[in-house]
Amino acid sequence: MQTTYPNDEKLIRHMSSATRDLFALYIADLEKEMEGMPMKPYDTPLHESTGLQCWYDFFEDGFSPREAIDEDLSNAYSNTY
Repeated sequence: MQTTYPNDEKLIRHMSSATRDLFALYIADLEKEMEGMPMKPYDTPLHESTGLQCWYDFFEDGFSPREAIDEDLSNAYSNTY
């Protein structure tokens, strides 16, 4: 799994291999979901644009990829207005 941010490297290093594999699939699913959106919320892969920590929190809390995207966009919108 690629990382850009030091906190992400630490996060990944402390995951079990099983969790790391599941999380990698989750990230791939997130990026597929975003590809199908008419207006993509991020222009670059998630590990570059947002980092992985926020998505890991959604993953750990049991959000589906679609739910995580909706929540992320909702949070971004509410912080803007």
